[in-house]
Amino acid sequence: MHDRLERVKSFYWQAWFADEPRCPDATVEDVFRSGYVILDAGTIRSFAAAVGNRGEAFAGMIGAPMEAPLDFGIVAAWKAIMKPLFAINADILKLVHLSNQFRMVAGQQPLHEGDVVTTMASVTAIVNQEFGKMVEVTAVINRNGSAVMEITSQFLYRGTYNDAEKTFRISAEDEIHVQMRNAKDIAILNAKPCSANPVLGYLQRHGEPVQKIVPLDNPIPIEGFESQFCVQIPESNARASFQAMVMPGDQLTVSIYHTAMLQGRKVIKLEARNSKGEMVMSADAEVDQPSAAYIFTGQGSQRKGMGMELREKSPAAASVWTRADEYFQENYGFRITTIVQDDPQELTIHFGGPKGRRVRENYLSILRDAASSPHRGAFVRASEMYQALHAPRCTSYTFRSHLGLLSATHFTQPALTLMEVARFADLRARGLVAEGAGSGLSFAGHSLGEYGALAALGGSLMRVESLAAITFVRGLTMQTAVTRSATGRSAYSMCAVNPSKVCARRSFGERALADVVAAVGEASGADPWLLEIVNYNIRELQYICAGDVRALAALTEVLNAFVRDREARPWLDRERLVGEVRRCVERVRAMPQPVDYERGPATVPLKQIDVPFHSSFLAGGVDSYRRFLQKHIKRADIAPERLVGKWIPNVTGVPFGVSRAHFEEMHRVTNSPRLRDILDNWSKA
Repeated sequence: MHDRLERVKSFYWQAWFADEPRCPDATVEDVFRSGYVILDAGTIRSFAAAVGNRGEAFAGMIGAPMEAPLDFGIVAAWKAIMKPLFAINADILKLVHLSNQFRMVAGQQPLHEGDVVTTMASVTAIVNQEFGKMVEVTAVINRNGSAVMEITSQFLYRGTYNDAEKTFRISAEDEIHVQMRNAKDIAILNAKPCSANPVLGYLQRHGEPVQKIVPLDNPIPIEGFESQFCVQIPESNARASFQAMVMPGDQLTVSIYHTAMLQGRKVIKLEARNSKGEMVMSADAEVDQPSAAYIFTGQGSQRKGMGMELREKSPAAASVWTRADEYFQENYGFRITTIVQDDPQELTIHFGGPKGRRVRENYLSILRDAASSPHRGAFVRASEMYQALHAPRCTSYTFRSHLGLLSATHFTQPALTLMEVARFADLRARGLVAEGAGSGLSFAGHSLGEYGALAALGGSLMRVESLAAITFVRGLTMQTAVTRSATGRSAYSMCAVNPSKVCARRSFGERALADVVAAVGEASGADPWLLEIVNYNIRELQYICAGDVRALAALTEVLNAFVRDREARPWLDRERLVGEVRRCVERVRAMPQPVDYERGPATVPLKQIDVPFHSSFLAGGVDSYRRFLQKHIKRADIAPERLVGKWIPNVTGVPFGVSRAHFEEMHRVTNSPRLRDILDNWSKA
């Protein structure tokens, strides 16, 4: 019998491996290797045609190497996968193929024409089952010394086997994330003996899988054209398993469903059944999605109750709000969800008892730091909040805003950012966000939204508590930068301008708008009204102006006049432009104060904003805010690999990088002395 098995093995070895010598002493504990394999376009094209894969990427594009389908990995790894079967004491004539599973290594690109690869394979399981002996072989394809793809193939030797002592299974446990929130968590971990089972048990009780499949409530059937398209898009993981024999002439019904999400990838399930309804094959695949960008909005988009409905439905979103509430209650005496839900016009913070005194000291620390600025220090010290909190017997302080406190900058900024981060946390918890180095995601935020983008990138840079602290202090620094009435009203605001609405033929554009803005400042007198273009959002279509409300009203009046007289194009004549600006400025002076103005054909007032953001007026607060950031953002928490190529900062508008060219561009835009110092000492870094 043994001679027969050896003759069969020799026959198949010669058929599959030709003259390559066979090692008769190989065991299931050995590692089996293939030689170098060069992937060529003809083989890739033939394979795609044979399996009916009509994806455009596998047909080849002019000037680019042809990409190989995921399951082409079986071609590259075939010899290494089959060699371990010759170390099994079983009849190859009784061998059937059960399943193949393909998994791309995170961060690796698919196999391409011209790649030179090698494969290592080993037996990872031998299990006696009802219908025979199952043998599992796991192979790793390497390219340029790095693992690219893992293939797991299962085979079945049909028959009955009683050699249980020769069976085994080698399992790779799923990656598990554990967050150590306090000293107690660390003590529990340290108390566990460092042997496999107790550690794994601890991880399973206290952690959660890094890759967690999130089922859809209702699987989505994929039919017709969609099913054809589905098999053509890139996969990062796929598995096919044969459940029963398919005989010639059998009619099969194939069903495809989108059943779940896994870290931004669609989980697709396929079932093939015969005419009796018996399943003969099942398969599933994780399908990569197109590259995406997550954009976080800036101040002005806040509204009462934002994010509260999701908070009730989503544990992930609720966790963000709860952590923020706990932080604010402990350090500043209020709950941010109260501001969002109720949008009160007043909120009193009490300073009684040891905790109240500590809360008051936290506010004073922010104000003292802002007051130390050589540019705006005197202004901050004269502010109502600074004076009130420094009173000898201050037992409370009341925040007020006639627009509602949700529109008060120091509350708006953390509330809006937390809402966005909570929504993103919900998306991530539902498996809708792609993860990993090869995810192709970009993150950007407009102004305040940059903090949301940085928090969404993950890691330790912007934890919820740090995010709450940074945005609150940022807002409070800006809030105290402007004089306010007893009801909290300031003399500043912002408005959006669309130059194309002034003249459809675009003779009124960015340059003409800049001329009007400058003219308003000049016409307002010896103590000019502040008016600046601070955001250049869409060329010739959207700009944001910040400044004195009177100046914004005058700008609106001027553009309204230009719209009425657009055929004459008065902005093309400097004398007529200045004359119109002066008339409008005087008209605004005659309006009841404080000035209120409405939307015009080319302007949209942002009345929920009462600070001239991004204007030179706020430059004096930069130093104190920088010092606060330096205290709260630790160098150890910055992970460049999470930022490079993914985060798009406002300052440059290009993906973040750490090369000299990136530093030079950032310095060109900002003229930062700190960046200049880094560049001057680049060779010493």
